[in-house]
Amino acid sequence: MIIRTERKRVLGQDEVLIHVIDTGPGMPPEVVEKVFAPYFSTKPSGSGLGLAVARRIVEEHRGQLTVHSEPGRGSDFTIALPVEPPGNAAG
Repeated sequence: MIIRTERKRVLGQDEVLIHVIDTGPGMPPEVVEKVFAPYFSTKPSGSGLGLAVARRIVEEHRGQLTVHSEPGRGSDFTIALPVEPPGNAAG
């Protein structure tokens, strides 16, 4: 597993991106489109809630959780969060 971070400006807003990358088997497109759906799992003992809950938490912080995956090459889950100017953080 590889963790990579970057900061970029998108539509006038600074964002921090956190990439969680694996070099496993990747996922076919039909799995990628369902991977964040509640109760969807490719594992026999999986609840299918982990990624759905993770996406909800990220969205509650005004961010996005996305995935890019290629069969045979691995997956890159990316968390994008807005960077708040000092003194403007919600809380």
